[in-house]
Amino acid sequence: AIEECFGDLTGEIFALETGLSSDPDMNRCISALDRFTLISNSDCHSPAKLGREANIFTTELSFDALGQALRNPVTPEGEKVFTGTIEFYPEEGKYHCDGHRKCRVCLVPDETMRNKGKCPVCGRPVTVGVLHRVMDLADRSAPRYKKDAPAVFSLIPLPEVLGELLGVGPASKTVMRSYAHAINTFSSEFNLLLDVPIEDIAAQGSALLAEAVSRMRQGRVIRRPGYDGEFGVIRLFDEDELSRLAGQLELFCASVRTRKRKRKKASISQQTRKTPKKKAAVTLKKNKLNPRQQAVVTSSSQHILVQAGPGTGKTHTLVARLCHRMNRNPDPATVFTFTNKAAAEIRDRVQSVAGISHQSVFIATLHGFCLHFLRKQDPALQVVGPEMRMLFLRKLFPDQSGSALVTLSHHLSNLFANPGDLQTVSPEIVQWARRYSEMVDSLHYIDLEAIIPCALAMLKNDAPHAKAMRRQTTCLYIDEFQDLNALQYQLVLELARSSSIFAIGDPDQAIYGFRGADPRWFFTFIEDLHPEVHTLNINYRSDASIVAAASQVIANNPTGNREIVAHSSRPGRIFLEQCRSDRDEADFIVRMIERLVGGTSHREIEQLTSGEQDIFSLADIGVLYRTSRQADIIGDALFNQGIPFRRLGLEPFYLSEPVKPLYLWALVAADLALPTDFLTLLAREPGIGKKTLQDVEETLFSSQNPLMDFLQLAEKKERLQQAATRLKNLRDKIQKIAKKEGVAAG
Repeated sequence: AIEECFGDLTGEIFALETGLSSDPDMNRCISALDRFTLISNSDCHSPAKLGREANIFTTELSFDALGQALRNPVTPEGEKVFTGTIEFYPEEGKYHCDGHRKCRVCLVPDETMRNKGKCPVCGRPVTVGVLHRVMDLADRSAPRYKKDAPAVFSLIPLPEVLGELLGVGPASKTVMRSYAHAINTFSSEFNLLLDVPIEDIAAQGSALLAEAVSRMRQGRVIRRPGYDGEFGVIRLFDEDELSRLAGQLELFCASVRTRKRKRKKASISQQTRKTPKKKAAVTLKKNKLNPRQQAVVTSSSQHILVQAGPGTGKTHTLVARLCHRMNRNPDPATVFTFTNKAAAEIRDRVQSVAGISHQSVFIATLHGFCLHFLRKQDPALQVVGPEMRMLFLRKLFPDQSGSALVTLSHHLSNLFANPGDLQTVSPEIVQWARRYSEMVDSLHYIDLEAIIPCALAMLKNDAPHAKAMRRQTTCLYIDEFQDLNALQYQLVLELARSSSIFAIGDPDQAIYGFRGADPRWFFTFIEDLHPEVHTLNINYRSDASIVAAASQVIANNPTGNREIVAHSSRPGRIFLEQCRSDRDEADFIVRMIERLVGGTSHREIEQLTSGEQDIFSLADIGVLYRTSRQADIIGDALFNQGIPFRRLGLEPFYLSEPVKPLYLWALVAADLALPTDFLTLLAREPGIGKKTLQDVEETLFSSQNPLMDFLQLAEKKERLQQAATRLKNLRDKIQKIAKKEGVAAG
């Protein structure tokens, strides 16, 4: 927002520049911009591009006069001193609409929303364009102008018009000769495009040029918008029209002819669009299995362990095995994953297979599976995360310092991870942990780190719902087996007493050691259950050089030296760049991205040679980093260059500032907020200090509906009433908007 940028100087801002990627019509859909004059300037690095966008004044050429005209386009006497702007068609920009260039998919914002931000061909996220971002901010369905607003003239540069008519490029010698003749005849490009009578153009130039200028002045142009790095095209005639007119007319003594264009393989129409062949490594066909995968899928062994290298079709093999077994033996099955995203992916794949009883397949993370059955015992059970844990500890031990409570929290984590090691912990800590667990249990909560140990205890003690857990896991499938920790491995062993186990993973890809995961359980599983062991070693994801380099990196791992074979015949390329500093490194990454997408600014595009412009979209490019500090520097460099990006990390973006308050308000409006969620929002309210927050915390720490309980408390405490009114009004407003317009879901 302008207010956020300029603060108390916002009142000094009186004009905004629309830029090449938007025009006044787009900006006048946003009421917040009504008080600003909209201007249009050209970039000045290339003389030939001057005037693509311009401002028209009828005032003296002085700084003061121009500034005053921008502040007040119409004088008190009614004279219009800022009369208009000349605009570049924004559709010609590379990122006007949404889309996915590789699939030749171009979408307007409504289509993107209907497709939930995904490409309708390949399902990958589309690159969101400028039009979409403007429409997100718009609060009008149509532009609204003031009575005496400057006029808007949308023009196509004359060399492009001549190039279209002559069937050659705008920088060709033929166009340059015709351009020079036009300027000599009509005095200037602006005069020709804006002012010369159409009949004069027909008489001194040609009837075809006159028709072209007439259509431009009326806005009768053919617009094919740019998207995802693909330039848009603005034309005045379709191909059939120019073909009919070819040879019949002359333009400044140059024959008008149509350019022979290569027919594109696919149109941008969704109805005729086909998925393009990928240039990268050959992928495994949807239902095809290589011999090693086939052996895994059809094995009759009770327990199977698959060591699947990177890109060897791990998920493909797991789903094929599951469907193969379900077709022959529809016993209940469960699939354990380590992320909700992975669970959703496997669920989608299974649901796409005909003839499978989806109701008998339970696909979830280990925590999700265990919580599901713990809630069979207590349907009101809610999960306590780190913030709620600290809230309970403050309530239980009000005399302890903050650092002491943090230490106690660490002890709790160790006890949950190692429930059998009570002898190594002091009796005092055990007693504190017992008090914490009793309070949490009494209020129908469960600590996040206690979910798996409680489920394991339920199984070992043959609790009432243990049989249901075992019945659901008659066939158990475990993805990313190398990422198990000790407690999760004990859960798998306990379920193995009544289940067949199919485990797949790769010890060389174990990355969650900081969470307690240990790839040694992969090999301990072999000793404990003596499974049939398979190896998948054909990589379908990467080119040969990348696979060879990765094999060298992992060759000395203690897990053993395994050969990974590239299926792709493409050699691939690996570049090594040494930079002097982290900022040089970030600048290098930005330059490489510019080259891969063919430039993101007009200046950059003109610096690139045609041979450097491979077809890549921003969605095809990823940047890997080791530390958050590196990510900050690279993110700043991308932002400064105007390159849109998504930063992924361990913590979801909606739990980080500045988005977190929006997420918490969504929880409050949906009556899903925990006390800590509401207290975090309350702490941001003016007039709510530390002491007041502690008093409110005493009341809300076990609340099931913290906002309603806070409103009741505010009726008794006058100092809370102002905050209560604000919070209630905001909650009601969010609910009203959600009910009327719906809630966007990613």
